[in-house]
Amino acid sequence: MEIPSWWITPAAVVAVALVGALVKWLLWIGSMNEHKSEASSLLREIRADIKKIFQRLPAEPIGSASPRALTDYGQRIADAVDAKIWAEREAQNLDAQAEGRRGYEIEDLAFQHVETHELSPDIRETALEQEFTVAHVRDVLAVVLRDVLLDRREPV
Repeated sequence: MEIPSWWITPAAVVAVALVGALVKWLLWIGSMNEHKSEASSLLREIRADIKKIFQRLPAEPIGSASPRALTDYGQRIADAVDAKIWAEREAQNLDAQAEGRRGYEIEDLAFQHVETHELSPDIRETALEQEFTVAHVRDVLAVVLRDVLLDRREPV
């Protein structure tokens, strides 16, 4: 069977159009892969910048969960300023005020006491040498004092 000659021209046009579309599609895919590579590189740079920003943020000495607890940074502060010894000494003066109070009230008492208490020169000097802020030292002392007061109260 012979193909009519009038079919050759439209078939050639369709074949050229299909080849052209295939080439155009392959070029488009190539450009998309290039853009994807550029976007991935940009996202890696942004991620690295965000990590640098987070590293520059100051560490928090106490966690935000309830009950508040010392973070690793807070424990470092507590060890440096001998917070446990300080809290044991201060707890003796607060036992009467803490008597009969609930846990959250004892926490409030501890934070109020530390906020109004004059820190010793030794604690202030240690904070300066170790580059701790006074606010962070106060937060740590309050949490340690709260824990000591809670440990000292009568079991209910």
